Amino acid sequence: MNTLKKFLLPIFAAIMACSSPQMESLEPEEIKEVMTRVCDWQLENLSDSATSRKAIEKIKYVPDNGWIRATFYAGVMANYYATSEKKYLDAVITWGKRNNWLPGSKTRNADHQSVAQVYAEIFFINKDEKVLEGILKNYNVMIEEPLWGPETGWVKNNN
Repeated sequence: MNTLKKFLLPIFAAIMACSSPQMESLEPEEIKEVMTRVCDWQLENLSDSATSRKAIEKIKYVPDNGWIRATFYAGVMANYYATSEKKYLDAVITWGKRNNWLPGSKTRNADHQSVAQVYAEIFFINKDEKVLEGILKNYNVMIEEPLWGPETGWVKNNN
């Protein structure tokens, strides 16, 4: 029961903070300003490594076309949509070009496919089919050579 309390306490605190009268006073422009400051800082300070959750002193290389970067650049796209500032779109396009618009190396691993969301968003903006070629190649492999259940996944490293 003690573990449950430790788990639920931060959740309840977050709910209470979000329902406070202070939250109602935030204006869309204030939110955009904070989003932009955070996005700008992240773009200027983006590292190619991250600290492992298992060991603080362990540093791990972060692949540029893996899920961590895909998640980050999905946020950059959100900032672009909110602000219409071209520098954010340009940052995402530069990232995609740096990756040759390719997903990660493991065809069946969702972490390595997560770039698809951001690449697709770029496609819908600029209609350049090259942006989707690498993703579609991976998807075609999965469709043409399906693996089900225990045939694929983390256990056999067959993803």
